[in-house]
Amino acid sequence: MSENNRKPLVIAFLLVVLGAGLALYLAMRKPDAAPPAPPPAPTSPPEAPVTPPPPAPAEPDAARPAPPATEPDDEQIRAQAAQCVGSAPLARWLENQSLLGKGVAVVDLIARGESPRKLLSVLEPTGKFRSLRQNEREYLDPQSYERYTPLADAVEAMDAQACGRLYQRLEPWLEKKYREIGEPGRTFRAALTEAIGELLRVPAFEGDIPLSTTAVNMKMDLPELENLSDAQKHLLRMGPKNVRRIQTKLRELAQTSGLSLPTTPDRKATP
Repeated sequence: MSENNRKPLVIAFLLVVLGAGLALYLAMRKPDAAPPAPPPAPTSPPEAPVTPPPPAPAEPDAARPAPPATEPDDEQIRAQAAQCVGSAPLARWLENQSLLGKGVAVVDLIARGESPRKLLSVLEPTGKFRSLRQNEREYLDPQSYERYTPLADAVEAMDAQACGRLYQRLEPWLEKKYREIGEPGRTFRAALTEAIGELLRVPAFEGDIPLSTTAVNMKMDLPELENLSDAQKHLLRMGPKNVRRIQTKLRELAQTSGLSLPTTPDRKATP
């Protein structure tokens, strides 16, 4: 496992982005179908077919709030996101500058399985990564998981409804930022859905995790864990209890926002 003192910052920020960002692309109402032409009278000669009038254009949902005419600045985003993410530790990330751009960049990295740790140093947990020796082997110390309990507490306390409303206001600007840095032809919503799915595929591993030390880092000696993406390892290192708590909140946020997530199997893993 590399850079053990700065591990699962990715999940904390993803939830901030969800807070600044999850919600439904509201459906458009279907127009009424054009009335069929009346059948010709039996005694009348055949008439030319009647072309029905084109359907009326779809009407936008009046409940959707109008997006800001200009890109909101960081101060405006902080004021609105505070209702969604609550207090520390998640709120600390809102002290950053260029919030929209950084948020989009983090989601893009997670969706590709990469670690955005450099963008998330403000969320670094207190304490140090710990390992222990048993029977001449090195193992991850389960007490290291407790460093991330404050983050899991803050995530559970997030207001999913407020997060959805905020995303509706910011969505046009999130999409604009994503077009500047994201995969061509892909939307921010698609990237966000993939990022959530990436984290939902992380197993809540209950057993001991043996470690091996290399010249530069420590690795997990279980292929099913070591082969996870860098983004997934961030969540894994929060421990099984926190993994389940975070994943429960991710599903709640996705559901209240109308995101269609891929079906994921139960990933409660045991040795």
